[in-house]
Amino acid sequence: MANVGLFYLKPEKLLEMIKSVDGAGSGLDADLLDGKEQGEGGGLDADTLDGEHKAFYTASSNINFDNSGTSLTATNVQNAISELDSNIVNTQNTLNNHVNNTNNPHGVTAAQLGASNILDQIKTVDGEESGLDADLWRGYKLKVIKHSEDKNFSGNAEYSYEVDINDYGISTSKMRGYIVYGTAIGTRCDRIEFSYEYDNCSGVFTLTFKNITTYSTTTTILYSICIIYEE
Repeated sequence: MANVGLFYLKPEKLLEMIKSVDGAGSGLDADLLDGKEQGEGGGLDADTLDGEHKAFYTASSNINFDNSGTSLTATNVQNAISELDSNIVNTQNTLNNHVNNTNNPHGVTAAQLGASNILDQIKTVDGEESGLDADLWRGYKLKVIKHSEDKNFSGNAEYSYEVDINDYGISTSKMRGYIVYGTAIGTRCDRIEFSYEYDNCSGVFTLTFKNITTYSTTTTILYSICIIYEE
């Protein structure tokens, strides 16, 4: 009959008595926590759980994180999230640096790219209109100097041009050969004579276009000099 007295206790006194034995290991099973449903139970609304209010359990910094089996050092959820965010940023930066690295970071060799037959492959698509722009021709540099101009050839008119290879950064000691071409396009272009001379000491070409008839004609003269040289 001793338990009958509990029915005559005021709620405040009953709460005080429960709180004297609640907490960890008490076996108290609450249905609500701060008025919120947490699971099945008898409708009891506890103010704290293991001595902590709801806010404690909803704060990620208070939730333990088991980092075993991971590379993380965090021991709570909040720090684990922060650590993961940092790792993601670092990984992205590393990936971006790798993508932008044009210095062959993987050390790929020419052989791995099939260099043994690269020449054969290029030769299947080279030639006219291929757009292939070679830097050297048989180990030499090439420089093409071109000029075109309309001229009126009256009587025995003659026009001469001087081209100094030094003006193009080529010295005579580096010259290994040259090709000179000149022509005239007009109504009587076959009557215009083209000739040239090259002074090996000065590096100057002298090109001459001369009307070898008494006809008067306006024509376009063109010349090209292809210089073969070493750097």
